[in-house]
Amino acid sequence: MNYSTVIAVDTGELVKPAETPSPEVGSPQFGEAGKWRAKFSFWKRLSSSQKLSLVSLVLVVLVLPLGIFAVINPKTPSSSRASLPVTPPSPSPKPTPTPPSVVLLTNGSFETDKDWDLVPDDWKRGGGSGAGDVRTNKYAKGGTYSFVFDGVVDKSKYLSQKSQANLAVNTNLYLSGWVKVLETSSLTSPQLNVFVIYVDDSIVRFSLNFPKGNYDWTLRAGTFRLTNSAKQIMVRLVSPKPQQRGTAYFDLVELSGSASLDKSKYIELKPVKATPQELQ
Repeated sequence: MNYSTVIAVDTGELVKPAETPSPEVGSPQFGEAGKWRAKFSFWKRLSSSQKLSLVSLVLVVLVLPLGIFAVINPKTPSSSRASLPVTPPSPSPKPTPTPPSVVLLTNGSFETDKDWDLVPDDWKRGGGSGAGDVRTNKYAKGGTYSFVFDGVVDKSKYLSQKSQANLAVNTNLYLSGWVKVLETSSLTSPQLNVFVIYVDDSIVRFSLNFPKGNYDWTLRAGTFRLTNSAKQIMVRLVSPKPQQRGTAYFDLVELSGSASLDKSKYIELKPVKATPQELQ
């Protein structure tokens, strides 16, 4: 066994014990506390700009993956909504054809005569019509004026209006008018006719016949369907021969793609082939 001999020399001075070096901060002697102190010491040694840059970098590292995930995986409904059954939309009902809005007849009440020639605007006299066949305010079913065929005739009298049309096949049209007859001895009846000129130039006529004899204002109404596309329509008021004497008044004549009266008042009109000469 070895023994060390310590020899103390009295020099009269106080002998200072040797200092043991302190362990380095963060060394294992400090344990976990030493590690955190070392990290904090590193943060303290950074400048303000370095701290800001470091914080920004940390935020980018944390947020960037979230942004990429949001782009790759867009937001989807919650599981509770996704589990609900999906009901397919019901088909929309097929719309019914709209009646044509085109003006098929104007000044059917004969109220307008801007040039005061006694012939209603938009209408033209024809056949055996003469000076006594005029717009008049003697009688009227509606408004102030009507149109009268007057006097003895040996040829049918007409008042006609022709208009351009662009009507599709299977279009329903509605025709109506009022007639008043006085002092007649005619064996024939007044008529309200419609001539339809189809796109193939064929012509058909639809007719409303009023009663024979004398009567107050009487309504007639009819409906018909186009069997082809139409390009022209002519409405014609007729005072047919032979009429020995008397007067026939027409008023409130209408031709439209929609019914202005109760539909029960309309009778179905049958087409009759017509010729271009009948349109003269």
